[in-house]
Amino acid sequence: MLSTIRTVRSLVIATACFACSLGTPARAGAGPDTLVVKAKDGTFAPGVATSWRMDKDIVVFTLAKDAKADDVAQTLRQRLANAEVGIVNGELRIHGIARDVLLSQLANLSLSATADPLDGLAGLSGTVVAMNAPEAGGSIRACRPTELPAAAMTPAEPGIDERFDGEILEVSRGAFPTCSVKLKVLKPGSSGPLAKKFHRGDKVDATVMFAQQAGHVDFADAITQRNLAAFYATAGDRFSVHMLIEDGKIVLDWVERATKK
Repeated sequence: MLSTIRTVRSLVIATACFACSLGTPARAGAGPDTLVVKAKDGTFAPGVATSWRMDKDIVVFTLAKDAKADDVAQTLRQRLANAEVGIVNGELRIHGIARDVLLSQLANLSLSATADPLDGLAGLSGTVVAMNAPEAGGSIRACRPTELPAAAMTPAEPGIDERFDGEILEVSRGAFPTCSVKLKVLKPGSSGPLAKKFHRGDKVDATVMFAQQAGHVDFADAITQRNLAAFYATAGDRFSVHMLIEDGKIVLDWVERATKK
């Protein structure tokens, strides 16, 4: 299984790099390829956008002179869920996402990377099925990028009484393999700090955890290999999950597809 994961990892990276080389860059020359840049102190600095302001509930961005506004808008339309994106008088206007949430997403969204790096794996059905890929055959489009939680110091396998059984209602995918899920609790854990917080039938929004190394996803880590299944989940799939709360948000550090009975 580990060799299969590594093979797919290499193919994903190779496919993404090949696709990026064919894509139209949103900006000519060197410089940031994200609309904004997030500093270590949590503030945001200009990237492809030189400034931004609020126009009622619309975030309006002034783009750098060398930015290709139409290409930027098209990329964001493909990769931002629940957002309306337009160009008016040369300015980029985004509606539908709160400003702070939007800036955080944009700081992690490359304007030059392909939004569909996995399309090239369509012919690898045997390998992809082993990684719980969707069965419909359609492309997996990246959307609603999320902040990627780092792997915490948790047990390699949390006790079964601390895990929750849940049904996937929705999956929001960012740049592979980042994702968040909405699930319905089918069976709550019987012990642990969250045992009494959630009950049968509750709906939970959670971000899936992947191990990181030097700021990038570590595909060789067991946490990442196990949790990759969430990226390929579809509505109705059932999983056994372990939940944590980090910075007030629900994070899944254990995601395992439930065995069908």
